[in-house]
Amino acid sequence: MSWVGIEREPHLLPFDLVLATALHDFAWSDLDRTPTLDPESGRPHAFNTLPLEPKLEAYARGLDQMERLSAYSAFLASLHYTSFLETESAGAFQDAEAERRRRLGSAMDVEARSDEQLLEELAYLQLFDNLSIFLCLSPPSVDDGEQHGWVDDLRHLNSPNGSILHFTWLDEDLLHVDPFPFRAALPLQLRYRELPQQEFESQEELSTLWAAAPELSWMVWLRPAPRLA
Repeated sequence: MSWVGIEREPHLLPFDLVLATALHDFAWSDLDRTPTLDPESGRPHAFNTLPLEPKLEAYARGLDQMERLSAYSAFLASLHYTSFLETESAGAFQDAEAERRRRLGSAMDVEARSDEQLLEELAYLQLFDNLSIFLCLSPPSVDDGEQHGWVDDLRHLNSPNGSILHFTWLDEDLLHVDPFPFRAALPLQLRYRELPQQEFESQEELSTLWAAAPELSWMVWLRPAPRLA
């Protein structure tokens, strides 16, 4: 992946950073098979309302699986998860992940990276994670009044190279990014299913409707914002 920085020549992000970015939500693969019902709202849990215990179990299981594919991807994703899990109830998970990173760090080339480089690569992973959250929470078909409270914060994301990326929907499948950080227009394919806009009486009802819903695909293009003459 090519990335254009402020006052820099285009440069390639390290492969293991790109791989970590691609795999960092691997832990959600089991949780995403069937949405979990929130009994208080009667709607599916969002990623941020899911109870902590099953989320931590999924994170740990996903990181174990990532380790088998790429030790560094698991190392960086572990840093990412623990950066936003600071509650006392996540203490055991934090300790286990600190031990994972010590073990991985002694077995691979992490020590060759400076603390500054590790923090920069973590910042890139978090940037792309926030971009994916923006795409999922704020498609152009969603009215402003229905959007999640985080959306305004995600419209203007800080890039690790010092620039602020501004996101503007131009069409259903076209998102302008300014300044544009990639070498060329970037296509993204998002898979999803549509559920009725209703409250569900039980987990069984939700699971049945989810299983019956066809898997759909949404192609989004990231392009540079047009320049005024």
